Amino acid sequence: MRAGELERGVAASRRVRHIHDHIQGQIREDVGAFHEGQTYEANDAPSLLWVHTTLIYTAVQVYELVVRPLTTHEREQYYAEAKCVAMLFGVPESELPPDWAAFSRYFDRMVHSDQIAVGGPAREMSTFLLTPARPSARPLMSWYKTMTSGLLPQPVRDQLGWSFGRTERAVFEASIRTLRAGYPRLPRRARDVPAHAAAPRRSRRRTCPA
Repeated sequence: MRAGELERGVAASRRVRHIHDHIQGQIREDVGAFHEGQTYEANDAPSLLWVHTTLIYTAVQVYELVVRPLTTHEREQYYAEAKCVAMLFGVPESELPPDWAAFSRYFDRMVHSDQIAVGGPAREMSTFLLTPARPSARPLMSWYKTMTSGLLPQPVRDQLGWSFGRTERAVFEASIRTLRAGYPRLPRRARDVPAHAAAPRRSRRRTCPA
């Protein structure tokens, strides 16, 4: 990683951590393994690790659904590079699963534990995010909720109380088939984010910057 790229990465991570420094308080209810009155901080290591995990796991999940399955080597390489990003944002290396297999086990263990639980604030936020601002947007938001529901682990989906029965599953699967067929036909600029241009150079790095 070039010096300029590292500096930009560090600066971005510091900005995010500064914002998260102000996200702290007390839990308002008993939920899962947590009790009313316990304190929380967005920047504690377990919270940072879980946020990182959901981003990486979902990225691979969506890529494999829409584009193609990744090889074991590709998953391992992607995860190794993602660990560098996690450390930039404050996750201690000792907290990170060592490889993709351990990472997948960690994800499964967490979603089936009482450490990941849906409380009132999560339900309020999901309702806010999925409520259309205009009546004309209701079909789109309904579709978006179905797609989100299909990507969620079942324990989380069940706690949210979201339906994913035969109708929703049929919509989800048809949408994935359409996206898979249409993705290769998109112009390159519509498929890739700007950072993609630098990815091949970064991917040749086998270790995180010192």
